[in-house]
Amino acid sequence: MFSSQLARIRDHHARVAALTDAAGPDDPCTLDARVHLADTYLRYVPEADDPHEWAERGLAELALIVESRTRTAGPEDPGTLEARRLLLEQRGLHDDESPVSELEAFATTWERVFGFTHPETTVLWNRVAFHRAGTDRAAIHARLADGWRQALADGERQFGPDHPDTLEARRQLLAHDGESRRAEIVAGWGRLAAERAGRLGPAHPSTVEARTEHAGWSDSNRLFDEIAADLAGVLGPSHPRTWRARFHPAYRRAIARPAHTKAAEQVLAAMYSALDPDYVHVEKLGSLLVDRPDPDAVAGFVAVRLLRAVLGAAGPDVVELHRRYPLPDDPPEDDEEE
Repeated sequence: MFSSQLARIRDHHARVAALTDAAGPDDPCTLDARVHLADTYLRYVPEADDPHEWAERGLAELALIVESRTRTAGPEDPGTLEARRLLLEQRGLHDDESPVSELEAFATTWERVFGFTHPETTVLWNRVAFHRAGTDRAAIHARLADGWRQALADGERQFGPDHPDTLEARRQLLAHDGESRRAEIVAGWGRLAAERAGRLGPAHPSTVEARTEHAGWSDSNRLFDEIAADLAGVLGPSHPRTWRARFHPAYRRAIARPAHTKAAEQVLAAMYSALDPDYVHVEKLGSLLVDRPDPDAVAGFVAVRLLRAVLGAAGPDVVELHRRYPLPDDPPEDDEEE
C-alpha cells in the first residue's frame, strides 16, 4: 500500500513537471495537477518517515497554488477561493488551524461569491462558530437557522416539498433549529425514494442516494441492508457500489457503543481511501486494513466487525484481524423494525 502511494506521488510529480514545461506554472491545468499532488502528499502515511513532514509538503504546495491563483485570477476568483478553502480545511485537519478572524473573513467572502446555500458555506460558518463562545456562537447558529428557514420556504414555493434542494434545506434547518422537523425530513426522503425507485429502479444511483438519506434519517439498519441487497442483486456482491453500500450498516453497527465511535471513523476513512481504480475488489480492501499499522485495539475490533459484515466471517483477512484483535463479548444486536 505504501509503495503504491509513493508511486502515485511520483506520477503526480511527473505530470506537474510535464504540464509546467508545456503550459507554464500558472496554467489552470498545471495548478489542478498540483492540487492532486498536494492531496496525495496529505494522504500519504509512510511506515518510517515522519508523517508531519509529508503533511507540511502538502500544505506548502496548497499555499503556492493559492498564491499563483490569486496573482493570475484575482483573490475572489472561484478557483482561488476553492484553493484557499482546501488550504484552510487541511490546516485544521493537521492541527494548524487558522486564526478565527481569518476564517470569518474567508467565510464572508465565500458566501458573497457562492451564495448562502452552497454546501461549503454552512461548513465554513460552523467552523467559525466552533471557535467562538457564548453569544457569538449562538448568533452564528441563529443566522444560519434563519437563512435555511428562508431557503426552505423558497424551495417549497419554487420546487415543491420533496425536491432534493428543499429536503437539503430541511436537513440544514434541523441541524440549527432542533429536532422539530425530523418527521418531515423522513417522510420527504421516503416519498422521493419511492418515486425514484418506481421511475428509475431500486438500484439507480439517484434512487440509492434518496434511499440512503431516508435510511439515515430513519435511523434504520434494516433499510441500509435492503439497499445493499438490491445493489448486490443488480450489480453483484463484489461491485464497488455494493460494498460501499455495505459500509453504512456495518459502520452503524460497529459504533453501537460510544467508545468505538472515533475508531470506527478512522477505519472507515481508511476503507474509503481504497476507492480508486486499482482497488475494485473488496478483498483488496481487506488487505489494506490487514497491512494498516494501528496500535489501537479498539480500532482493530471495529475493523473486524466492518470486514466481517462486508466479507463474511470466513474471509482470510477477517480471520487474520480477528486473530490479532479477539473480539470481546458483545451484547446481541436489536435492529429496529418499522
